[in-house]
Amino acid sequence: MSTHHETLPETKHELRHHRALHSHHDPVYRSYKNIAIGVMLLVAGCVSFLNYLGVLHLRNVWQYAPLLMVGFGVANMVFFYSQPRLFARGAMMSFMGLWLFAVFQGFAGLTFQNSWPLVLIAFGVRIILESSLTLLASKKNLEKNL
Repeated sequence: MSTHHETLPETKHELRHHRALHSHHDPVYRSYKNIAIGVMLLVAGCVSFLNYLGVLHLRNVWQYAPLLMVGFGVANMVFFYSQPRLFARGAMMSFMGLWLFAVFQGFAGLTFQNSWPLVLIAFGVRIILESSLTLLASKKNLEKNL
């Protein structure tokens, strides 16, 4: 994961190198992603097992599963704050997890039938957020090169 801003690639070779560094195949990206997945699975397993043993008294532990999406989303936002696409994806994943959790809990009377427009709004916000962050990063790169 690179925290410094790079210049935009100009040649085909630079473009290939840039894509390799910022892809899902990047070993650093995979390592952070795997750590986040491992932590979430560890927490989910511990909570489920403690609930089974009677240490925790949760009605239905799986109703909390959407909170795993929130965790994955926040991890994306924290680990990849300098990569607009991954940051926006993390924000969207966090929202979707919170939305599902709210629907499963019946928070404020939310159901799938009456709250689906929130998903459309979230997709719109994700697109705007990703595009805005990308433009901001490009502008910073251009100013840095001047």
